[in-house]
Amino acid sequence: MLKAIPRDRLGPDRSGALRRHVVRMSTAAIARNAPCPCGSGKRFKDCHGCLGGNEAAPTTADELLREAQVRFAANEPRAALELLARALELAPERADLLRERARVEWTLGGTDAEPTCRTALALNPADPIAWNLLGEILVKSDPAAAEAAWREALAIDERNPEALFHLGNRLRERGEHDAAIAYFERALERAPGHAGALNNLGLALEARGDAQRAEARYREVLEAQPQHADALANLANLLQAQERYREAVLAYEKAIAVRRDFPAKFWRARGIALGELNAFAEAEKSFREAARLVPDQVHTQLNIGSMCIEQEKFEEAIAPLARALELDPGNAYALTMLTYSRMQCCVWDGLDESFARLRVLITDAKPGSQYNAIPFPLLAMPLEPQIALLSAAALARQIAANLAAKRLSEAAGRPASGKLSLGLVSSDFRDHAVGHLLVECLERIDRSRIETFGYSLVPEDRSVFGQRIVRAFEHFTDCCFESAEQVARRIRG
Repeated sequence: MLKAIPRDRLGPDRSGALRRHVVRMSTAAIARNAPCPCGSGKRFKDCHGCLGGNEAAPTTADELLREAQVRFAANEPRAALELLARALELAPERADLLRERARVEWTLGGTDAEPTCRTALALNPADPIAWNLLGEILVKSDPAAAEAAWREALAIDERNPEALFHLGNRLRERGEHDAAIAYFERALERAPGHAGALNNLGLALEARGDAQRAEARYREVLEAQPQHADALANLANLLQAQERYREAVLAYEKAIAVRRDFPAKFWRARGIALGELNAFAEAEKSFREAARLVPDQVHTQLNIGSMCIEQEKFEEAIAPLARALELDPGNAYALTMLTYSRMQCCVWDGLDESFARLRVLITDAKPGSQYNAIPFPLLAMPLEPQIALLSAAALARQIAANLAAKRLSEAAGRPASGKLSLGLVSSDFRDHAVGHLLVECLERIDRSRIETFGYSLVPEDRSVFGQRIVRAFEHFTDCCFESAEQVARRIRG
């Protein structure tokens, strides 16, 4: 499987501005046991949510506003808009009524939201809530104007958590992570525990390279809201990047149990984690979902093909690999695996042309290429040994480059035992061709002179032959769920 996937991130939490310390309507349907938005102090089910209630119809502007808040919280924005229109007939100069009408218009996608909000600000320019709302209305069409609106809110109230939150998002999007972190932390001083601020603080910390603190912020969100889908997805991506694949897959599954409308990069990252755990069928499904969302992404097509090959579904591998080659004609990996799959299916047409093309791609490979040919399938093709050597060398350089940043410090020497220590790391300590070639060699090693260590990258093979290989080593360790760094540390002892 291809592992050099560019690591993408989910978008920030924009699930609404900070609600602590500000009076505003919620866009979420209200729970019956939650406090009633009208401000009575009663539970919703005992107040405006009372089934069959006989409350008197609202007649004043304040009563109409409270009723509009209830309707809006109950996910009835059109009813809320009608109530606000009636309130404005009674009090046309009230800025708060205009502001809340703008909020409902914005929720409904109307074009009147911006002018309505600006009218409210003309009546009360010192209202930070209205400035924050204007920023939210403008952020997609005019980000600079949105930022200016949030800075107006901050000029009125320098500790306004909602303005700090939105400005932190703008800074993070521009790559100014240190400044973004400072804004999110200031927002959390006024609104401690706010899920959106904690989630986006985690994104900024992670972008700055502080994965440990980022993980702590995501987990803080999930401690309070276990079904916060964005925090689950961001935590999963962070764990996947750290090669903590079992933990990552658990977080991915929790996220999709909440909702499935994630972007393609989520499904690609989930597929990588599943593939690393040898869950090839589920990984294939995840990559296919990514391809459904973004059909022409080379890496996704390659990963679909790779997962099919891992399952020996060679016929199904052909289409995605061919598509990847259409998108990237110089892709040596795609051509190697496509040719190999066609050979497995006895599709002989055009094979000579494929072999000739492989010779050219491997001989003329550009240094640092991400998509190198895989040497083992080349051994099944009528290619010169020099071609296989070039391919193996290019792949070795790619692996070394990927691991260079993870180089460990010098290890302390092992206590002298009087024996030569020989360690082997492989995914083939099982009923496999390499295992059959190797086992007798291992069994014939003179254990009085050589101490052997086996580190398996796949689950221990419990078959008769698999256990023969295990016994051929003096020390055998199943490392199938460990990262490359963890395996290296284990080898160093």
